[in-house]
Amino acid sequence: MRLKFWLGTVGVLLIAGTTTAEAQVRFAPQVSFASETDFGIGGRANFNLTSLFKTPGFFGIAEFNYFFPSGPVNYWEINGNLGYIIPGAHKVAHPYLGAGLNIGHASADCGGFTGGCSSTDAGVNLLGGVNFHTRTKLTPYLEARIQLGHGDQFVATGGIYF
Repeated sequence: MRLKFWLGTVGVLLIAGTTTAEAQVRFAPQVSFASETDFGIGGRANFNLTSLFKTPGFFGIAEFNYFFPSGPVNYWEINGNLGYIIPGAHKVAHPYLGAGLNIGHASADCGGFTGGCSSTDAGVNLLGGVNFHTRTKLTPYLEARIQLGHGDQFVATGGIYF
């Protein structure tokens, strides 16, 4: 029940932040490397939440990643995070910190059992990253995330917002 409450809260914040004229949504493909689930690919959406919090610097991140762990295991995850750009005169990049929720799903073939074996668990994300300035609309980013609760792993992610 608590998980549904928190997921609903994150969803409402992300949606509410995109309902005003000031709202901006950016999308990015990404590549990830994780300490437990190896290489992953995915995508993310970044939502400007300045109008929701009435303070510049807040943004939401919704992302999906599919990982390719070694062995006969399939793993994907969904993350919903709230970030805050660290204020200051940053000429080259905008560093940020954040936290959020993670839902991870692992499955494997379990010797012929119908449907196989699978597990879906939730955890907490603590993250930090940097968005780099460019002379175009393309914005490269790098992010480091620690996942706590179900998978306890370190994830490094990078991509380009367009």
